Amino acid sequence: AGPRTVLLASMPGIDYSKFDNIGDSSDEEEQVKKVEATRRPGPQSTPVEPEGDDPTDLAPPLDLTTPDWMEFYKAQLTAPQRMQTLVQLWNTANQEERVASLRKLIDIIDDVKISNRIKGGQEILKDLDPYYYPVHFPRTWKETFSALPVEGKTEVFEKLFKALPQAEQNAVMGSLM
Repeated sequence: AGPRTVLLASMPGIDYSKFDNIGDSSDEEEQVKKVEATRRPGPQSTPVEPEGDDPTDLAPPLDLTTPDWMEFYKAQLTAPQRMQTLVQLWNTANQEERVASLRKLIDIIDDVKISNRIKGGQEILKDLDPYYYPVHFPRTWKETFSALPVEGKTEVFEKLFKALPQAEQNAVMGSLM
């Protein structure tokens, strides 16, 4: 047991087992393929470049030791830009980092009724559609985020989630169920 064990410690009453053995999920992969085969392609699956100037070029560096980046996230980004930022950072994380971040979110929610409704297995850990929100986001944050250790990535996700207005938090949680 080491620091990783503390980071991934379980909260009483929450079923984390559905995130165990994420590497062995061939039955889930088949279910995902069946669902995806029935989906109609939508506008979100087509790459669309955002139009206009990119105000996110003015974003301060993602630096966990200063509040500047969080203030920019809360005050300068629109709701779609905040969602796109979360999507881009999620897609940058590897499977282990996504599991750690998801567990942290479950701990933040702190409601067993909601937490136990979150999907498990590979489906919840897949990449999110980066074309759903065709808006600018702070691209430099992706580079900084990808270089962070798992604990840093989890802290970033925690801060970003907590900074969201309730309606946006609900949208994030809804996408997990």
